[in-house]
Amino acid sequence: MGPLAGIGDTIDGGVITPLMLTLFIGITMTGNIFGVIGYILLEALIMWTIYWYSYRIGYEKGSEAIVNIMESGMINQLIAGASIMGCLVLGGLVGNYVSLGLSVNIPLGETMFNLQEQLFDVILPGMLPLLLTLGCFTLTKKGWSSVKVILLIVALGLAGGLLGILA
Repeated sequence: MGPLAGIGDTIDGGVITPLMLTLFIGITMTGNIFGVIGYILLEALIMWTIYWYSYRIGYEKGSEAIVNIMESGMINQLIAGASIMGCLVLGGLVGNYVSLGLSVNIPLGETMFNLQEQLFDVILPGMLPLLLTLGCFTLTKKGWSSVKVILLIVALGLAGGLLGILA
């Protein structure tokens, strides 16, 4: 029971609950009360289903079921699927909540060319937040701690704001 509880806690507290929260917080922030209700109901339904299914298999098949589940790689498939879903949710969150803009204006004759509005937003709207997110991801993959990445973002934000580069 102990090792399986660790797997269940990881799936529940580390995968399902954060994904459900990120999904329903966005709904709730729009003022829709069904975000809260939906989270409570769907979380309860998913967890009750997992708990009941696990309980039933454990009762009917005992330790044989545990060995079969571990050997079949079903846990790894579940974790891989949850990771893919997490990446999708994270992509949606980046698009909604990460903002970065430039306030660089280049004089062209009598008019001003706004680098953000007339270049970056035309080529790919949201490109700078995406590049910022991918840069943070790359730094964490290279071994940077999250604290160092946050301090770098703060430093770049302060420098860019003081120099008038970032909007």
